[in-house]
Amino acid sequence: GAGSGAHRASVTSVAFSPDGSRIATASRDHTAILWDALTMKPIAQTPSGAGSGGHTGDVMSVAFSPDGSRIATASKDVTAILWDAVAMKPIAQTPCGEGSGGHSGYVFSVAFSPDGSRIATASSDNTAILWDALTMKPIAQTPKGDGSGGHSDHVRSVAFSPDGSRIATASDDRTAILWDALTMKPIAQAPTGRGSGGHTGVVISVAFSPDGSRIATASNDRTAILWDAATMEPIAHTPTGAGSGGHTHTVYKVAFSPNTSAHASNAIQLPPLQPTVTSPPASSPGAQFPSWLVALPVSDEVRARFVEEDIDEETFQLLGETDFRNDFKLSIGTAKKLVKIIADNSQAAL
Repeated sequence: GAGSGAHRASVTSVAFSPDGSRIATASRDHTAILWDALTMKPIAQTPSGAGSGGHTGDVMSVAFSPDGSRIATASKDVTAILWDAVAMKPIAQTPCGEGSGGHSGYVFSVAFSPDGSRIATASSDNTAILWDALTMKPIAQTPKGDGSGGHSDHVRSVAFSPDGSRIATASDDRTAILWDALTMKPIAQAPTGRGSGGHTGVVISVAFSPDGSRIATASNDRTAILWDAATMEPIAHTPTGAGSGGHTHTVYKVAFSPNTSAHASNAIQLPPLQPTVTSPPASSPGAQFPSWLVALPVSDEVRARFVEEDIDEETFQLLGETDFRNDFKLSIGTAKKLVKIIADNSQAAL
């Protein structure tokens, strides 16, 4: 609270310094704070507000440079800032806005390359940008839009491979994409949708394994998926639902253990990939639809639209409680699809 040296709003991100002596936190109070990792006493806090050199919006992500001398933050003020990791004084800030070479939407995630020479950011403008980690000048940006090979919705998370040659991004478009970390050209994209082995909801978090051979993602479809980091083919996924031993709600974050000998698929005994849609018996009406959809008082035409758009029961239920200030409840793109489907058919007025 005020005067305590602590944050005045919710904490959105946390990171350890490479030597483990300090912790950095990011907050919706527009600041980042550096803490002593033994005592949790504050060491320094970033300034905030117009003219301060600090952020003017919620700070969504924080990361230390590999040598621990710098900290990078990402914010809803559409910028990322590079800070001195001792005094939390600003060093450089990304440009922003159309035509600037920077982002034109919220910046959700920030990551340093393993050698500390580059920074990657992910944004609600549907792109990731590669920056020079000394000047914060843009190097390359991912394409966006249908047919571009890029994301078609908000990019939530970004991560470098351990050797720095690749970048992975996670998006509201329900995919993860692997990129060349020099050119930001796409290498491979994860499949999406029922039956594909991929996610059916917003992909919120992405991480590389320590040896760089695998990628893990987390989603609001209540699962985490393990991928081959060369092809983005699915290897295994977590179970989901009551009684499965898996999550029953949104998975917000994914991470690998540092023990490279303990493969995630063995360590947590992930089951093989398999379709998860439960349909009524083939002889019953609406056999091609899951039971929750059959129960809705709508036509089969509308039900087919829901299936076509890969909208599941949880996503549908979220429509009634959507809060667009909450970044992860429901992507705007999905909400628009639901509204359009319902508006398109008078029988679906729920």
